[in-house]
Amino acid sequence: MADGQLAARAGDWADRVTSIYTIAAGMIGVGVTGFIQFFIVLIGSTVLIVKAIGMSSREAISQQVPIEWFRIWPAWQWPRLGEWSDTSAWVLLVPVALTWVIKGLALGVGGPQQLYDLQRFLAARNPREASMAGMIWGVGLVPMFMVSAAVGVIGLVTWGGSVDNPAVLYPLVIGTMLPVGLKGLVLAGLLSAFMSTFSATVNAGASYLTFDLYAKYLKPEASERHLVRASRVCSLMVVVGGVLVGMAARNINDIFDWIMMVLGTGVLIPNVLRWFWWRFNGPGFAIGTLVGVSAAIGCAAFFPAVPDYVRFPVLLAISLLSSILATLLTPPTDSATLDNFHRRVRPYGIWGIVRKAAPDVATRGANTDFAWDAISAVFTAVGLQALFLISTYAVTHQWSSVVISGVVLDKCSFAPYFTWYLRLPDPTEGSDTAGT
Repeated sequence: MADGQLAARAGDWADRVTSIYTIAAGMIGVGVTGFIQFFIVLIGSTVLIVKAIGMSSREAISQQVPIEWFRIWPAWQWPRLGEWSDTSAWVLLVPVALTWVIKGLALGVGGPQQLYDLQRFLAARNPREASMAGMIWGVGLVPMFMVSAAVGVIGLVTWGGSVDNPAVLYPLVIGTMLPVGLKGLVLAGLLSAFMSTFSATVNAGASYLTFDLYAKYLKPEASERHLVRASRVCSLMVVVGGVLVGMAARNINDIFDWIMMVLGTGVLIPNVLRWFWWRFNGPGFAIGTLVGVSAAIGCAAFFPAVPDYVRFPVLLAISLLSSILATLLTPPTDSATLDNFHRRVRPYGIWGIVRKAAPDVATRGANTDFAWDAISAVFTAVGLQALFLISTYAVTHQWSSVVISGVVLDKCSFAPYFTWYLRLPDPTEGSDTAGT
C-alpha cells in the first residue's frame, strides 16, 4: 500500500474512532483522551525535530531560501509563494501576516468565543482554574510549531521548490524520510492532534445544539437522561455535517479561510463591544453579527479575488457601524441586568455610568485588574513567541537565536508570576465572583 493511501486509510479510521468515543463519553472522554494525545503529539514532534536537525544545515537551507528568511522581520514581498496556488495569497507576506495578528488580538480582546475552546473553560471548577487553563492552552500549542518547522526544513533540504503542492509535504516527509518504527510514531502523533481537536469540536457543537436550541426552545422539560441521548444524536449530526462539508470543499485552505477570515471577521466587533461598552445591548450584538456575517459572505461570493488584508478592515468597519447604529436605535439594557453583569465581571472600558449607579459601594471603583492583565499579556505573548521560535531556530541551526529565545522565555515566564499568578482569584471563589 502506498504511503499516501496508508495516511488516508489511517485518517478514515481516526474519524471513526474519534466519533465513537466522543459520542459515547462526552466531555470526560474529550478531556482524558486530549491529555493523553498531547503527549503522543509531543513525542512525535520531538522525533521530527531531531530528524530535521540531523539532516539540515545553515548552508543547505541558505541555498533554497533568500537571506530575508533568517531575519526576525520578513521581507514585505515573497514572490516565491506565488509559485503555488495554495500560497499565492501570501505573496505580500507582511500585510497578510499583520492582518492575522490584528485578528488574533481582536479575538483575544473579545473574550471567549462560542467555539470548542470555550467549553474547556466552562468545565473548570472555579475562575482560578479557568484562568490557568488559558495559560496552559498557549503552551499546548508548542508541538504544532515543532511539526511545522521540522517538516518545512526537511522539505527544503530534500526537495527544494520541486514539490508541486506544499499541502502534500507532510505525508511526503513522513512516508519517505522516516523508518518504519518512527513513521508509525510520528503518524500517531499527527493523528492524535487531529483527533483531539476533532473530538472537542464535535462535543462543543453538540452542546450548543442540545442546550441552547433543543432544551431551551423545543423540549425545556426534558430530563437529564433524555438530554444525554439528545446530545449523542446531535454529536452524530455534527459529524455527518462535517463530512458533507469536507466532501464539498476543494481543499482544506478554502475551509480554513472561509471560517477564520470570512465568517470569523463578522463576529469580531460585537464580541469586543460587549465587554467594553455599557450601552451595547442584545439587538446591537444580533444585528451587528448578522450584518457582519452577511457582508463577509457577500464579499466572498462577489469579490473572491480581494485579498484578506483589504477585505478585513472593510468588514470590520461595516460590522462596527452596524453594531453601533443598532445599539443606539434600540432601548438600553435594564439597569438591574447591567449592575449584575458589572458586579460579577467588573469589565474595563466605558462603564462609568454603571459604576456610579452601582448599589454596592465596593464595586463603584474602576477595575484595576485590567491593567495588570494587560501587562501580563505582553510578557506572556513575548514569552510564548520565544517558546514557539526555539524549535524553528534549532532546525535551521541558528543556535545563538536559540539561546536568546531561551533567555527571553525565562525572563517573560518570571514576570507573570507576580503580575498574574499571585493576583488570581482564590480557589474558593465560585461562579458568582468573576475571575481575572
